[in-house]
Amino acid sequence: MDPEQQDLFAQAVAAARAGDRARARDLLTRLLRVNSDDPQVWLWMSAVVEKDREREYCLRSVLRLDRTNRAALRGMTILGLASTEPSPPVRLAPRTLPSPPW
Repeated sequence: MDPEQQDLFAQAVAAARAGDRARARDLLTRLLRVNSDDPQVWLWMSAVVEKDREREYCLRSVLRLDRTNRAALRGMTILGLASTEPSPPVRLAPRTLPSPPW
């Protein structure tokens, strides 16, 4: 982020912490228009949007950029959504087949 974007981000975080969600959303939207590849901006946006559907979109955007982001994974869990990380493969024990009758 350049210094101007860092300033906007700091203002957005301060607005969110102060409870001014509308201002925070406005500032974060402006940042996302310039650079939609910043997981921190998406994460803060998830905290200030109004609908769970929007929150999910923001959290999935974080995880698209940083698939191990713990805050986003926790947010998905809070929303009751399955983790977007793939499950580890299941290893099955080998089966022994009965001998043919012939």
